[in-house]
Amino acid sequence: MSAVSGKTTPGTKRLNFDEWIFLGFLLLVWPGVSWALFPSGEKTLDFLGQADRSAVYLQSIAVTTAVFFLLAVILRFRSKEFAGLGYRHFPPADIGVGVLLLIAANSVLLILSAAFPSLQPGPHDFMTALLPRTAGEQWLWLAVSAVAAIGEESLFRGFVMTRVRRCCGGWAPALLLSSIGFGLAHVYQGWPGVILTGMYGAIFGLVVIRRGSIWPCLIAHFLQDALAIVPLDLPTW
Repeated sequence: MSAVSGKTTPGTKRLNFDEWIFLGFLLLVWPGVSWALFPSGEKTLDFLGQADRSAVYLQSIAVTTAVFFLLAVILRFRSKEFAGLGYRHFPPADIGVGVLLLIAANSVLLILSAAFPSLQPGPHDFMTALLPRTAGEQWLWLAVSAVAAIGEESLFRGFVMTRVRRCCGGWAPALLLSSIGFGLAHVYQGWPGVILTGMYGAIFGLVVIRRGSIWPCLIAHFLQDALAIVPLDLPTW
C-alpha cells in the first residue's frame, strides 16, 4: 500500500474532462511534438550544434514551467491535490532513498547498456553538445535540472500514474503508460534514449508505488541531471 493511494485499492473512477485532456496531452501531444521536431538523435545533434546553449536551457525551463502551471490549474492550486500526487509529506529518509534510487537505477541501466550495445550512446551523443561550457551556463544547467525534476516527476510519476490508476483501477497500467509516455517525451535523445528513459521511469514509478512519495524520485532526478556537469559519465533524463 502507499500514501499516494491510501489503504485500499480503488475501482475505476471517472476523470474530469480537463484531466482527460491533460492526460492526452502528456501521453500523446507532448511526445508527438517532440518527435516531429527531433525525429532522430542526429536531428537533435544538428540543432544543438547551431543553437545557443543558454537559449536552449531557458526554453526548456520556460516550457516545463508552463506545463507545470497547467498541472496546477488542473489541480485547482489545492495542496490536497498535490498531496495526492505524492507530495503529502517529506520524511528526511527520502533524501537517502533518493540517492540509493539514483545508484540503483543507473546500475540497472548500465547493465542493460552492456547487455545490449545498441542502447549505448555514440561517441558524439547529444549530451556532448548540450552540456554547459561556462560558469554562467553551469548555473543555468542547475536550474534546468531542478525544473525538470519537479516538472517531469509531478507530471509523469504524479499526475499520469494517479489518473491512469484512477480510471483503470490498478497500478500496472499506470506504471506502463507513464513509463512509455516519459520515454517518448525524450525521443530527441534517439530511440535508444527512449528505451532507457522509459526503463528509468519504470524504476522510479515502482518507488512511488512502494513508498507513496514522489520525493525520492524528484531528488534522484535532480541529481541525475545536475551531476552531468561532473565527469561521472551519467546520462540525463
